[in-house]
Amino acid sequence: MALPTAAPIPARLMALADVFDALTSDRCYRAALPVDKALGMIREQRGKDFDPQVHDSFFDVLDEILELREIYKDE
Repeated sequence: MALPTAAPIPARLMALADVFDALTSDRCYRAALPVDKALGMIREQRGKDFDPQVHDSFFDVLDEILELREIYKDE
């Protein structure tokens, strides 16, 4: 997949957040991946599927993301 440079920044942010959520959540066709594995997969896509600036910003606030993920986890 080509880097979506024409997409607005909010769309790029949501795309990365959606991938993280999809990888770390149970799906009917597979179990959730461990967070470390999902983050490794995301790291590999910097500059490919994910805008480097958005990617770096995601990792800058990763602690807060993980905290919010814990607060709002599905029961």
